[in-house]
Amino acid sequence: MGWLGSLVVALLVSGGGSESVALVGVGVVDMESGEVLPGQTVLIVGREIRAVASEGEVELPQGVTIVNAEGNFLIPGLWDTHVHVTPFGEGVLPLFVAYGVTAVRDVGSTDAIFRWREEIAAGARLGPRIWTSGRMLAQARGADPGPEWERVDSPAAARQAVAARRTEGADLLKMQDSFMERGLWSAAVAEATLHGLPVAGHAPVDVPLTEAIELGLGSTEQIVLALHRAGVTILAGTDAWAMYDFPGSDLHSELWHMVQAGLTPLEALRTATLTPAQYMRVADSVGSIRPGKLADLVLLDADPLADIRNTERIAAVVANGRYLDRPALDLLLAEARRVHQR
Repeated sequence: MGWLGSLVVALLVSGGGSESVALVGVGVVDMESGEVLPGQTVLIVGREIRAVASEGEVELPQGVTIVNAEGNFLIPGLWDTHVHVTPFGEGVLPLFVAYGVTAVRDVGSTDAIFRWREEIAAGARLGPRIWTSGRMLAQARGADPGPEWERVDSPAAARQAVAARRTEGADLLKMQDSFMERGLWSAAVAEATLHGLPVAGHAPVDVPLTEAIELGLGSTEQIVLALHRAGVTILAGTDAWAMYDFPGSDLHSELWHMVQAGLTPLEALRTATLTPAQYMRVADSVGSIRPGKLADLVLLDADPLADIRNTERIAAVVANGRYLDRPALDLLLAEARRVHQR
């Protein structure tokens, strides 16, 4: 086991968590109302947010770890809705958490992603919660694009590949090939709809976007401000694995660019918290700070609604109920840098 593996085990067993943690005096950023609720106590028991209320209104259990969070701001754990995890290797998973990214939508990875997803959910591995497409679909032609793709050469093969993704446990289907023949693309999308899988990715160049949406394309990438003004749902996603796109840190740059494009800090923050949870139909468990929801949280030193760049001022992260303070996060970052420089 390497240094990073030993560190992660230590965090899981001792320094990274407690049976119960209370953040006292914190300003809770309410994603639904857009307001900051001052002077709140947020009680975390196990992997669940047990209470959110004004100071003095929460009965704290015996042995609770109390964190003085006066002057801090609490937001839901951040989402990156466009990543490719397995090309980086499993060592990248704690890096997401170190930057406050506690959930990802993986749109193209090898089958290893399903095992990592289950280990994280069970608390056996430190990393973000994962919703994934498994392997991407592309048309069989030319050189092998790599293990993150599955190539199909007929409508029947496309339908079979989609059914296989569903059996493997995929949460969505990723259509990667912009030049896929219309018949293959339509067959795959129809099969995904049959299995209840949302479809993400690229429409063929010969299918107008409006028609692709009618056929079942659920999400794609475009022109942020124009789409936002037209009422289109925006999700923050970095395409981590593409050239110059880095896991975790680039999500904060994405939010800054959204504000530069014309969104308010609140609107930008929602694209990485509440809106992805709603889109993935898991808002009953993540995406906002409410009793009964899973404890994925980011504690900030300054108000992100005043300046979206304050999402980078991370004091602590709660990932699946584990409280990671600034020194613990710095250890994860230091090891990531050490590995990268080898």
